[in-house]
Amino acid sequence: MALSKTFLKSASVLISGTVLAQAITFLLSFVLARLYSPGDFGRYALFAGVGGVLAACATGAYDRMILLEKSDVGARRVATLTLCTAAVGALMVVVSGSFVYLTGTHQFMPLPIVDVVFFMPMFIVFYAGAQVFSYLCLRHERPNQIATLKVGQSAVMGSVQFLATGMPTVSGLILGQVAGWAVLFVAGIRSRA
Repeated sequence: MALSKTFLKSASVLISGTVLAQAITFLLSFVLARLYSPGDFGRYALFAGVGGVLAACATGAYDRMILLEKSDVGARRVATLTLCTAAVGALMVVVSGSFVYLTGTHQFMPLPIVDVVFFMPMFIVFYAGAQVFSYLCLRHERPNQIATLKVGQSAVMGSVQFLATGMPTVSGLILGQVAGWAVLFVAGIRSRA
């Protein structure tokens, strides 16, 4: 079974974009390791891990159904459902985080309240939107757009993380992570993939 030239070109574009995005992240990690403490990286890792699980739960993995839909109308409905479930999940995080803070039990939370109530909901919504956008681009066979935005996401994430060093109450690593996903989210809205 021979692979078509279009498939090979699309695959090479996606692979190239992913490799370049990972190279940016890898190279910036050496600089960021000098600017942030191990505690900052621990907080960031915990945020990314919890955020990834919450985002997957909040979207219900509906974003993957975009590729399986037979019609574009159905794919748009799935995209809307994914974004709505993510918004509800983000709202649940705000409400539960606020409840924990207001009841005085926040000292048992491993993340500061600003991460839970402010950054986590944004991460969930931006992540869901970026995933929806990526799957819609795959559906419409636009690998160049995905590759370009992956590189842009890594560049924005690393730049914000670099520029936000030394912020007193906000982790620049977390701020950069949220900003990177926001770039994909906004690009998806602007392109109307």
